[in-house]
Amino acid sequence: MPVCEALNRRNDKGLVQLTNNKGAVVIKHSLDAVGEVFDLRRLIELDLLRRPIPKMITNYFALSNKLVKEMDALYEANNVARWDDVNAKYHCSLYTAENCKFTDELLK
Repeated sequence: MPVCEALNRRNDKGLVQLTNNKGAVVIKHSLDAVGEVFDLRRLIELDLLRRPIPKMITNYFALSNKLVKEMDALYEANNVARWDDVNAKYHCSLYTAENCKFTDELLK
């Protein structure tokens, strides 16, 4: 992934602040703010997973397990940049059985 695209993605997520002709600065979040984000994420993900998991069949689980193994290998190799992409694919694989197009687009 080109550096400019990576920085724009991080800017969209509120992780860096881009300034024209100056570059990017990492935004420092308080521990409380980070905890709040993870609490919200946990609540949203639990609700999102409540519907598709009962509908999952063997091939969905096989894909999810393959992606978990890939994430583990990337983590061991300290390949954080690639891990983020595989992690997103993993989560999408869990929601696929529900076939919720709006949710899929929102999560991307």
